[in-house]
Amino acid sequence: MKKRSLGNPFRIHGIVAGNYFTNRDDELKRLVHALNDPGSKLLVYSPRRMGKTSTVMNAINTVNKDGGYAFLADLSTASTAVDMANRILAAASRIIGKKWKNFVTDVVSRLNVMVSLTPDPTTGIPLPSSAWR
Repeated sequence: MKKRSLGNPFRIHGIVAGNYFTNRDDELKRLVHALNDPGSKLLVYSPRRMGKTSTVMNAINTVNKDGGYAFLADLSTASTAVDMANRILAAASRIIGKKWKNFVTDVVSRLNVMVSLTPDPTTGIPLPSSAWR
């Protein structure tokens, strides 16, 4: 007779989904609502290893499955505002399925705004400027 393993039935590492994702219905509903409401604000906090990331990722997947757009941009190691902006644009473009330049072009064209890049005279860095058409 084979001896049965009595291992831990709970996942304790990585993102938890499917049958392993349990007891977070209320939190999941609040997150989905917040992600679908452009004006909402939400702070998720708890001690380590309590399921925050798994709950947020399950909410993001729910929103995206229902036809919305939600994403997670990891800013934990970002050191500048430019790095943060690039990470947000990269995460957004992955979920939308477009390169960020095409995404920005689409948004700008819908806003009826003309955007141009002009080099800064001191640094040479291209700076955006806009005008209504």
